Amino acid sequence: MLSYRVYRYILIIYVALLGAALPTHAARQNEKRDYFDRWSSVPSKQLTDRAVSLIMADGNIDSAFIFLNVVYNRYVIDPDDRQKQMDAARALNNMGYLMSFEFFDYERAYTYLSKALELSTTNDGELLPYIYVNLGNLKLTQAEYVNPESMAEALPYYKKGFYAAANTRQWDIMLFNFCNMMLMSVGFDACVNYRNLAKEIGYFGRLSIPSTNENLALAQQLVRICQSVGNGKFDEALSLADKTLAARPKSPDSLRYVASVYSLQAFCLMRMGRSEEAITKLKRLLQLVKDNGIKDLETETYRHLVTVYREMGYGQQAKDYEYLYLKSKDNLLFGNKLAGMERIRLMQRLSVANREVAASAQRMRRMRMGVAIILIFAVTVFGFSVALLRRNRRLRESYHKLYQTMQETIAPKPQKPQMDSRLRTDIVSHIEDVLSNADNLCSEDMSLGRMAELTGFSQKLVSQAINEEWQKSFPQLLAEYRIREACRRMQDEEHYGHMTIEGIGQSVGFHTRSNFFATFKRITGLKPTEYIKESQR
Repeated sequence: MLSYRVYRYILIIYVALLGAALPTHAARQNEKRDYFDRWSSVPSKQLTDRAVSLIMADGNIDSAFIFLNVVYNRYVIDPDDRQKQMDAARALNNMGYLMSFEFFDYERAYTYLSKALELSTTNDGELLPYIYVNLGNLKLTQAEYVNPESMAEALPYYKKGFYAAANTRQWDIMLFNFCNMMLMSVGFDACVNYRNLAKEIGYFGRLSIPSTNENLALAQQLVRICQSVGNGKFDEALSLADKTLAARPKSPDSLRYVASVYSLQAFCLMRMGRSEEAITKLKRLLQLVKDNGIKDLETETYRHLVTVYREMGYGQQAKDYEYLYLKSKDNLLFGNKLAGMERIRLMQRLSVANREVAASAQRMRRMRMGVAIILIFAVTVFGFSVALLRRNRRLRESYHKLYQTMQETIAPKPQKPQMDSRLRTDIVSHIEDVLSNADNLCSEDMSLGRMAELTGFSQKLVSQAINEEWQKSFPQLLAEYRIREACRRMQDEEHYGHMTIEGIGQSVGFHTRSNFFATFKRITGLKPTEYIKESQR
């Protein structure tokens, strides 16, 4: 037995090591912690609200993205926290909006919005309508500037947003979704059949929307106009439109509804052969959107003027407005994109810095936990040493028996007979074929029994072949192959660059983050973050 003096020395060594390690590690982390602490005390809701206010006020978009990015990184650090999941979903929804309408990075916008949708489906039903409307708007914007076929893809998102908003009684966003659907079925930009919305129109008519809603009357009138246009009753549509415009509210929120009414008026007049009046309506609409700085509607109105002038056979006027349309479109797209290049660089640097800070904070938490464990262990050792010294005399009598038991335990056991080398080679070849298939390798149900089923040999033979060929058990061999696949995916930026380290771990079959990190460290000798840095040098 160890003496009391030996235990005391062990305790002294532990305390000395802790005293030396803590200040050194803290000094290395000060700079990153200072940056992290700048935002750590601000609640996520407050950061998100600040970002939204900046976006709505057309203010400092850089700061808005920083706030949202900090909120999202809190979820990355602690993905199991339900509140952080909900906060991250709201942040991602707004980040998707910024990427779509400020930086025109549609691929990243879709990635952010899809992740927000994934987090919100089970956590925050009230956010779903806003995510769906942003996805629908993203598809419409893509149709305008990139791929015209994307327009029809917007309708399913608007429908989902419409029903989600109605279920949660969020009337403003519900009205917005429904009017968007109606405008996609009639007018200059109709891309779906009006009759395909019969179910949604009937559902809308049965809703009990509070009469106090500011946009209700205007939205209902717009729906009636769309129904008249869809049924070919252009005179009725014009009459309804005149009444709507005469009684329209002056609030800024109503401008897009009013613009839609003007556009439908011009469409009806063109279809009735009254193209000169259609031109007058569109020019009045053009002046309205210019006065209020609504750039996307200005671009859209130029395009409608081109359509009407071509219908009239006025080629020169059509060319003039086509030039204005293309100029406005280019200014809207490329002007904002050039202005946002420095912002994008800033966000990229911020993203890298946040990942480093998050990793540093996580290491600090682990270190603190390790310190606590070591202290508890040291105190426990000290207490046990006192108790063990008191029992030392009684334990001496059992030494001889214990020695005999240990000798029996460590005695060499008879080895199992080696299997035939040709059979082993055949089994090993089948095992390697199975594990070289990523679907099999990463499957959640991959087990020794599943491997035996796929190779056609019994579990006993498969297990013995693995033991003789690799000197490992099946779980050890499976873990090594999965870690190899994880390393490959970490280096494949093209296909897996959008995934987090935890996401890659789950994609190759590890259910928990801790299991993946521990196994990765045991097999490669590096943490996943360290491996990525080494592979990028």
